[in-house]
Amino acid sequence: MTDTKKAPMKVAVTNARIFDGHHLSNEPTTVVLEGGLIVSVGNSPNALSSTTPTINAQGSVLLPGYIDSHVHVHTVEELDMYRRCGVTTVLDMATQYSEIKALREAAVERGTTDVRGASTPATVADSMHCRRMGVPALVKSAADAAGFVEGRRAEGADYIKIIADVPGPDVATIRGIVDAAHANGLSTVAHAATYEPFQMAIEANVDIITHVPLDQPIDLQLSSVMKQRCRAAVPTLAMMEQIKFPGASYDFSRESVASLHAAGVPILVGTDANQEPVAPLRPVPGESFHRELELLVEAGLTPLDALRGATSLAALHFGLDDRGSVREGLRADLVLVDGDPTRDIQASRLVRRVWCAGIEYDPSSA
Repeated sequence: MTDTKKAPMKVAVTNARIFDGHHLSNEPTTVVLEGGLIVSVGNSPNALSSTTPTINAQGSVLLPGYIDSHVHVHTVEELDMYRRCGVTTVLDMATQYSEIKALREAAVERGTTDVRGASTPATVADSMHCRRMGVPALVKSAADAAGFVEGRRAEGADYIKIIADVPGPDVATIRGIVDAAHANGLSTVAHAATYEPFQMAIEANVDIITHVPLDQPIDLQLSSVMKQRCRAAVPTLAMMEQIKFPGASYDFSRESVASLHAAGVPILVGTDANQEPVAPLRPVPGESFHRELELLVEAGLTPLDALRGATSLAALHFGLDDRGSVREGLRADLVLVDGDPTRDIQASRLVRRVWCAGIEYDPSSA
């Protein structure tokens, strides 16, 4: 690693338009960071002194740091790739939690992107993920659900990942894992890349479903059921547009997002980005996040909808209470961009500065 530990410094970002995770402010204002936290939002003279360093945003937009709600990460260099693109938190969906813990410690030391994880996902012996990708089969039936969840909780998992597939765990097993997770205060995320597993995940009351079907679009009726029974979707269109198998169509995935959005299902921004040798497809960490935003807008979300899914909604549905908004007292995870991404989503790429827990990073210096 080339970076060394940095201390979060007090700094005032002046003349910034604020997207607070929900709405864009009409007038430029000042945000003060100190000790890794946001300590002031607004033109408060008490928050500044004559010696406070300032960054003149010149009307650029300051947003909460982006959150990628589906990644696979193994190295701190990958975390740096996310930071360079303004992604300050990533949510891993399969890496062993001992690796996640080490990465979190390295991220603090380096002042880079934070990471949370599910540890080993739940699957069964005859599933594709077990046979082709080496995911261990830790579940046979609903009788194993409580033990599986206890094992992940003991490791430190932040949420529970379930691979809904055919062949794979049946609805009773998925529901058993969901119930056990909730009893332990953990939420659940289900992988479902085709229509039947997506239905199964909804029937089992999974909290969040990642991917959208490639073999058949989700109609408004099923989307409405998901709105009632689940909390959010993470479509990973940046991955789905790359997948080719007989009967697969990216059009189905895009139509599914439009249906989910029309039904009011919260859409979170996740990419399935990875650099894993066994993975057949590898969206690039960081860069694919902006592609995902653009694809979601193409599918019918407004830029504001997409940015909410990248910030405040991701924090809400994954229980990240200390981030996801520009508000006093929250962790100083922020990104300053040129242009106005609430009107033109491609402006999300124009990153001028990034702060991870108050530690400043300038992408132009990389």
